[in-house]
Amino acid sequence: MKTILFFMVMLLMNQVTYCQGNLKESIDRLANQYVSEKSNRALVIGLINKEGDVFYSYGETEKGNGIKADQASLFEIGEVSSVFTTSLLSVLASENSLDLNDPVQNFFPGNVNIPVYTEIICEPIEKPHYSTESPNHTAYYCFVDPSYHPKQMLLCDLGTNTSGLPPYPSKVDSRQKEVNAYSNFSLSALYEFLNKYQTSYPTGLHYDFSPLGIAMLGNGLAWKYNKEYEKLLREKLLDPLQMQNTFLDKPANNSTTFLQGHDKKGNKVVAGAFGSLSPALGLHSNAIDLAAFLRVNLNLTKSSIQLPVANTGNPRVAITDTKKSHGSYAGLGWTISPIPGNATVRMTWQQGKTYGFSAYVGFIGEQQQGLVILSNSVSDLDKIGQEILLLMSVQKTNASQQTIKH
Repeated sequence: MKTILFFMVMLLMNQVTYCQGNLKESIDRLANQYVSEKSNRALVIGLINKEGDVFYSYGETEKGNGIKADQASLFEIGEVSSVFTTSLLSVLASENSLDLNDPVQNFFPGNVNIPVYTEIICEPIEKPHYSTESPNHTAYYCFVDPSYHPKQMLLCDLGTNTSGLPPYPSKVDSRQKEVNAYSNFSLSALYEFLNKYQTSYPTGLHYDFSPLGIAMLGNGLAWKYNKEYEKLLREKLLDPLQMQNTFLDKPANNSTTFLQGHDKKGNKVVAGAFGSLSPALGLHSNAIDLAAFLRVNLNLTKSSIQLPVANTGNPRVAITDTKKSHGSYAGLGWTISPIPGNATVRMTWQQGKTYGFSAYVGFIGEQQQGLVILSNSVSDLDKIGQEILLLMSVQKTNASQQTIKH
């Protein structure tokens, strides 16, 4: 998320840019600037609206090979995977087979203890008169507040990233130091972590995006329904939406091109592997499938699961960190941010990154416009994504105003 000053400056720049050229020219400028960076490779951009989907390709899949990626090329999508897991949750809730307010504990084996925040009271220990300790040092005795009633962690807390869990099992995101650091973080390792972890603040109150929490959600649903996560996801979400090129592990009979990823120096990296964190980080997809997913969110495609999928983008929890929020909300897996200069219009988005790929998906529900950006490089796409969404919003607003005048 960006500061309000950044958004306002960017909006003014966008309006000036748009006046100087059309939307495609502005997108070309942003995309060509991205792929001109030494470490960046291919870039695919998809625009979605009620008239249809349009895709643009930039750069090359490997340095010097002259081959462009296209809308069918497969990318790792990192944290964008999380909105598929939360959509799965919403679909299951619509079937009345679970409730968003169900305790997370009900979705894990009995020998796994879901962390619960405990209020601690610390009181100074009165020193005896003969104490030789420094008078500037005060010792404290800490104990559990007997009057505090812990709140259980709920499914909706995981979906809105207000569970009190950290982003990753370690304090520092190990992906920044070691490729596939979590490839061996098995389900048993996740269970062991949960049994030992103590949340530092109450659940349901503080927003902190947590792939760990989303992964817990996906694994919990899989355990409850006695199915592998990917099979459950395909049955309830991917197949109904005809998303045949979205998966954790590429099927043997799928011939779609899977691209090579590149790190921040432009070097080739091995394919990402995330162990039990896969429901939050591990999906692969292409621009065609992601556009189809956004069309359902925008109610541009009819589906039996359209409503529960679209409901994930409803604002649920205010993001109150003054450095990050500025009117932003958390949905189920999504971030909902206001568009500067138009308080009635909001962008709903999620970004993702793996060891060698980056992804961005976003949409403006009020204007029925969506955006997909994929790269087989690790450089961030959020700035480009938000700038293009702003340009799309300005174009739509200007077109509407011209229609009213005539």
